[in-house]
Amino acid sequence: MEVIDLSSEDLVDDSSQYVDPSRIERQVFESHPMRSMIKGTSGKQHTDYHKINSQKIPNTISTRARLEKCQIEQRIPDRVIFDVVSKKEAPESIEQRLSRIKNELDEIRSMQDHAEDSKTFQELQYVEELHSKLLLASQSRLSDLRKQFNLEPDTSIVLPRITLDSSDAQKLLTLDQKIFELERIVGPRGDDDRSLMTKLESLFRQVNLLNNDKDTLAQFQEKLNEINKSYEDSLIGRRSKVDSKLYDVMCDKMTSHEMKVNELYKYHHLLEAYGPIFPELLHRIKEISEISDHISETYELAKTLNNSISDLQVQANKWEAILERLEDKLDLQALEMEKNAKYVDEKLKSLDTQR
Repeated sequence: MEVIDLSSEDLVDDSSQYVDPSRIERQVFESHPMRSMIKGTSGKQHTDYHKINSQKIPNTISTRARLEKCQIEQRIPDRVIFDVVSKKEAPESIEQRLSRIKNELDEIRSMQDHAEDSKTFQELQYVEELHSKLLLASQSRLSDLRKQFNLEPDTSIVLPRITLDSSDAQKLLTLDQKIFELERIVGPRGDDDRSLMTKLESLFRQVNLLNNDKDTLAQFQEKLNEINKSYEDSLIGRRSKVDSKLYDVMCDKMTSHEMKVNELYKYHHLLEAYGPIFPELLHRIKEISEISDHISETYELAKTLNNSISDLQVQANKWEAILERLEDKLDLQALEMEKNAKYVDEKLKSLDTQR
């Protein structure tokens, strides 16, 4: 077996031609070791471990060539062969290659748990030492490249792994719901610049006024009655009962600006509620108006036709009466003609007898 002394040889690193200075800080390399697959199969009883232990370990040159081509073939008990071929679009960097070698070492270490050959264990240790030396060399080379291109050291922050079980997620959902309810009750921020204590005191006074405070409410009612009586007894109050315009003017003056604004807001919300329906409602009203116009035209036409039919009926009745009178006259004339014919016949017969 060959032994490579790294201390006596100069490591030639040709990765600088593949390094993109603008993307050194952003390059992330991932690896997916086959440790989970080996752990899944390690608990099973296999009968071909002696084949693995009896294999000869190839020399370092062939192993390195095999790793550089990234063609890994492993025979597992169910006779499935994985052939992983590296993509040729982009060459492997030093960190990728070392990461892949580390994954292979992890796989071999997991397989070494079932191996009993001391020679294999020694070679594993040698490969691990070789990997450590290569990793140190690559890190030093990378730091030299950073210094050469005046790049800052890697200051990326690795976020911690946070795992939440179902109970924690449920607690977060409950807290979020409570916060939403509080925001809904408090409402949006208005234009009122008063402090929180001033607002609370104002609300407390309003609650005391409305919270079944009989004395305060009685005093308030008495004061309102006095104001109402004094207004009714006044000249303007008596005149406003007679003149409706004066009453409207007085009501408008007595209505505060805040009440007017509240009334406008109420109608504004009502308009907002009916806003999406207004176009459709207007369209329906136009259609109903057109239908009403057509119905009116049809009614007028039917009325005209009815009048015409009535006139025709009257004319028909008149013609029928005329025809009846004409028939009577014709019957009388026919009788007269028959009488005249008989008279003529009698005259002719009498003349014949005289001859």
